[in-house]
Amino acid sequence: MPTGTAREAECTVCSQWPLALRVTMRCAVGVLPLRQPVCARCLQAFWINITAAKGRAKSAGGLLFGMLIDVLLISALVASLSG
Repeated sequence: MPTGTAREAECTVCSQWPLALRVTMRCAVGVLPLRQPVCARCLQAFWINITAAKGRAKSAGGLLFGMLIDVLLISALVASLSG
């Protein structure tokens, strides 16, 4: 999809989860599939979770590694959306 978001019924991440558990299970979203539809709620949960995980890094090396992963993920996301 051009916008990068899909309806929940089409979401690769949460569409198979029971409705009652989706909010709870999104707390564990740490990876998103590239070039596949993802709903706005899973996308938001991913960025919240990735930011929280980076904040929990205890060492400078862990923080730098987390930032590197963020850059790689953002680069991959931009590349997948641009074509």
